[in-house]
Amino acid sequence: MSVLIEGISVVVRRDSIAQKLRGGWNAFTTLVPNKTLCTDTELAGLAFMVGSDAIAFISNLEKDGLEYLRDGQAIDIVDVNQFTGVASVCTWLEFYQGNVGGTGPQVAAARLIGGSATPVAIPRNWDFAKSLSANGSFAPDGSPDLMFLRHQNGLDVYLHLRTGKEVYSARAKSEQPESADREWVRMQYERRRLISAEDALDGIPPFPSLPAHLDDQVALNNWSAAWDAWIANEAVQRQRPWLRPMTPQVLAGIVQAERRLRTDLADTGQQQELARAKNDLNALEARLRAQDPAYEAKKAFLLPIVQPLFKQMPPSKWAETFEETYAGVRLPTDSTIPPQAEATSATRSEGDVLLRDAKPQVLDGRITTTSGPECIERDCGTYWLKDIEEWNRAYLEQEMNRWVLPDLRRKALNDSITVQQYRDIVAAAWLNAKTLFQALHYNAHSPQHDEKPQYFWLHKDLSSFSGASVLQLGNKARGFAISKDDLVRAAAHYLKHPEVRANHFDWLYLDTLVFSEFEAIAERVLMHGMGTRTNWAAVYARGNEWRYVSLLILFGVLRFAAAYLSGPAAAYWLHRYGHDVGATWTVGLWGAAVFFGWITYPLRRRLRRKGQTLLTHLLELYRMLGERTISPRKLREKVDAATADGIAFDGAVTAIVDRMVARDPAAFIHLV
Repeated sequence: MSVLIEGISVVVRRDSIAQKLRGGWNAFTTLVPNKTLCTDTELAGLAFMVGSDAIAFISNLEKDGLEYLRDGQAIDIVDVNQFTGVASVCTWLEFYQGNVGGTGPQVAAARLIGGSATPVAIPRNWDFAKSLSANGSFAPDGSPDLMFLRHQNGLDVYLHLRTGKEVYSARAKSEQPESADREWVRMQYERRRLISAEDALDGIPPFPSLPAHLDDQVALNNWSAAWDAWIANEAVQRQRPWLRPMTPQVLAGIVQAERRLRTDLADTGQQQELARAKNDLNALEARLRAQDPAYEAKKAFLLPIVQPLFKQMPPSKWAETFEETYAGVRLPTDSTIPPQAEATSATRSEGDVLLRDAKPQVLDGRITTTSGPECIERDCGTYWLKDIEEWNRAYLEQEMNRWVLPDLRRKALNDSITVQQYRDIVAAAWLNAKTLFQALHYNAHSPQHDEKPQYFWLHKDLSSFSGASVLQLGNKARGFAISKDDLVRAAAHYLKHPEVRANHFDWLYLDTLVFSEFEAIAERVLMHGMGTRTNWAAVYARGNEWRYVSLLILFGVLRFAAAYLSGPAAAYWLHRYGHDVGATWTVGLWGAAVFFGWITYPLRRRLRRKGQTLLTHLLELYRMLGERTISPRKLREKVDAATADGIAFDGAVTAIVDRMVARDPAAFIHLV
């Protein structure tokens, strides 16, 4: 038997559920968050469209007794991607393409190694025509190839820039801001999709294309004018209301997005060419070593000759050049293999050697204090921050160089990993820091100077938090502006890469996730009274504290007058002018309203007190995160207490805290 794999699937062993999970199978079914459960006698699988949802489900299973990873290897649970297969090292699961019902449509599936391939277990009421297996597109977390298009029928719709196809993410709602680059992608995509052969026959003018050189201001001005002319002909006739006249801000956003897209495409091409060159060199080395007993000696003799040549030619020519040069090598009879070359050849392939020397910044061997880790860190930082403005780049570099990279370097030296492994770890760390910075400062490109980022992140002092603090909720001039959805996605990406775990990253994610949850709860309590009223004074104060206090007093007086004086006053006026029936009805309705307010007051008071309790939990939890030495055990107890009272933390919070407890339940030290 086997189970269906769609999107990002979480696969669990049935025997582990029966033996380890508290409550067994019945408890497992209560933890299932959606309707995609499929199971056989050996496995159970659930599909998710967002990685953070899968991580949250895995975290819940771990809390109830199952084990996810041990030393990087899947134990009871493993996550499987519909397109790329098993995400972790797993010795008990096999990913393959099978057929529904044995002869039905082909789908991605997984089975125990050595188990039967058919039939593939599918969810109840599953329809292939409407499934991800048939329509094949979902939105992986943090993918740089995705641009948000719209929110439709409960789904976030993205454009995949490499394929031009729409992909989907099943989220409750979309909170992505409509920025200039997304508008540009939308316009490009809609033009490609809507302009058909019939349009060409109708003589519709072509879509204005950006100039080849984006630094040519004259060409950009001409393109802007052509765009406005195209709008005049197209927007009304084709009924496309999303088309708009060009403004300097939109022009700047479009140019920046196009430059980033062209750079990414160029980088992807270079990476693919390097990968092909490395594979060709590895294949060449295997063939030459099998044919020539003197291969190692010839390679040691030849490398100093061909390495300078490789720096001056495209990677696609490396294998051909090495083979031609190798054919002409004639060794003296007493030639020997240099000891360094002999040791090197036993631990790395030809492709690794040649790639290393063709790009001097790529090193090989084991990480040591003299093998250039600082150079690797600097090169990776330059690459990943190339599209970040200089003043923002300084915040990222300071955070990484001061707190994260020394920690990663120390672990690399202790673990004696290779330089290439360290390069991969550092690259992932820089990407993680960049993603986190963008989530904490989604307004980084704001034209308002006072709304630009002022730091990467600092722990906030909430000791003086009061009712007037509601004016600062969501204020972009505080030096940060958090996008909670982007922050959750960044945390999910971080948890998928345990090799970049660092104390400072753990603290940053906990501090920012708890703070964003605190602000969300504070807004519910102070702005909306937990759903019982609206704080109109804060709405109209526009951030001014004196205006807020004045309006608070004014609205309080008006509320009292409306509740207790307006009814009798209206009834007296009606009685005075002979409308006794109307006066009676007015007094009756007023009395009913007052009575209703009195009998519902305990309920409203209970809701507000619950809101204050939630705020107290979050204030205490956030205060713990501000200490230099944190007790993970107490932190976990406080998270559990807050969860029990109704706070729904993102799964990343519990996952990071659990990881801290497993490492050292007594003390977690950070120096911020």
